Amino acid sequence: MTDHTVVVVVTSRNDVPADMVVRHLGGGGYTARLHRIDPADVDSGYVRIKADLTAGACRFTLSDPYRTTHSEQIRSVWWRKPTTTTSSEGHAQLEGLLRTLGNVRWVSHPDRIAAAAHKPGQLLTAHWAGLRVPAVHLPASVDDAHAFADAHPVAGAVAKTWAIRGPVAWVTPQWRERVAEGPVVLQERVDKEYDVRVTAVGDLLFAASVHVPDGVTDWRIMQEQAEYRRIDVPPETAQAMRTYLRWQGLVYGAFDFAVDRDGVWWFLECNPNGQCAFVELKTGLPIARALASALSATSEVRCAA
Repeated sequence: MTDHTVVVVVTSRNDVPADMVVRHLGGGGYTARLHRIDPADVDSGYVRIKADLTAGACRFTLSDPYRTTHSEQIRSVWWRKPTTTTSSEGHAQLEGLLRTLGNVRWVSHPDRIAAAAHKPGQLLTAHWAGLRVPAVHLPASVDDAHAFADAHPVAGAVAKTWAIRGPVAWVTPQWRERVAEGPVVLQERVDKEYDVRVTAVGDLLFAASVHVPDGVTDWRIMQEQAEYRRIDVPPETAQAMRTYLRWQGLVYGAFDFAVDRDGVWWFLECNPNGQCAFVELKTGLPIARALASALSATSEVRCAA
């Protein structure tokens, strides 16, 4: 039983991007079978794990009422968005055993996802990869925050957070007194024409411009109402993005850019496990098919050109 024939998708039960990829994998035309697992189902007993670690080797099976997968069969693992953490025994068992697999493809490896999620590393890596990055400052006082905003008189600054998924706010005179009420991040504001979401799957880049009414600083607050259009990524930006992915060790990334009125693309962030379903549903870009192909392929998925 040495054929690598199974794709393991680790995610929650209610995950639309995973649903879209799973439909492709289960719809025929792919050589790999599918085993979707929510680690919470290990805790509940719906998924059962049997493992032996002896003589320096690890062999295990993952079973539910519909399928059984042997460790030797696993071709690739999509570490999407499990509902639990390693504080859950089921999660700890599943992740720990999957990590023992040596000859499998991860999209992407949990260690790479965790490291690449930190914003300071993202900003520095993006700069050294060749992307344009706005100046960022963490103020220690109100005066410190005012000085940074005043240092960018043309476009000003925006306030955001790194740990909490909250809206980005333009630092106006009425807002300045609030920016030092707690830990906050100030970023040079881009006088943007529009935003861009680029979803990267290996070498493939799927880009959509995002258009919202004038005065909306953060398009994510009206994600469903925004207008999305397919666009091309400038060649130099595409090359820098692939360098970024290679240096971060990622196969997948959801990049956000702001494009200014001169057409310059400014890097804002890259979510190593970001949402992609809404982009495909709005534009028809074949992101889920690309992920299914990357997971099912027998040849190695490259992170960069």
